[in-house]
Amino acid sequence: MTVLCLLCAVPACSAHWERFVSPECGFSILMPGTPRTTGANLETSHGTLVFVWYVGTLGANPLRSQLATANPGAGCAVVPEGVDADSILQEFESAVPKERDRVLGHRQVMVGEHAGLEIERESGDVVFIDRAFAHDGKVFWIHSQKEGNALFAGRHLKFLDSFSIAE
Repeated sequence: MTVLCLLCAVPACSAHWERFVSPECGFSILMPGTPRTTGANLETSHGTLVFVWYVGTLGANPLRSQLATANPGAGCAVVPEGVDADSILQEFESAVPKERDRVLGHRQVMVGEHAGLEIERESGDVVFIDRAFAHDGKVFWIHSQKEGNALFAGRHLKFLDSFSIAE
């Protein structure tokens, strides 16, 4: 008697992408699955920025302990009164990477008429891309994995490039 077993993880790989609109933050972005809301903090010389953070769902990733790190996310924080949002952008490169990360590069990126910063960094065998933009007293932060997550491989640009700021 011969028994054939076939294991497949197709549902996690074929996440449904939808345009997500954040009325609190004033942005839209394509997200895999239904995003869940959480928080994220970023330490700056002007204090801690508390982000409203939306995380896309690509399915459970048992190799990662934090879903927010393994899956794409986007969010915004209101800049403290009297602080220029552009000055926060200037600090973004030093504020995002962790001690064990290595910055691979950075460049200017545009969303419509808004200039922002993109940072590519490596942490172990995973390459992350973070983008930040400042507009109307807010800082926008978009986080994705470029490599190291089989569920998101090759889709990072679809996610990052779909970001838009409501005018």
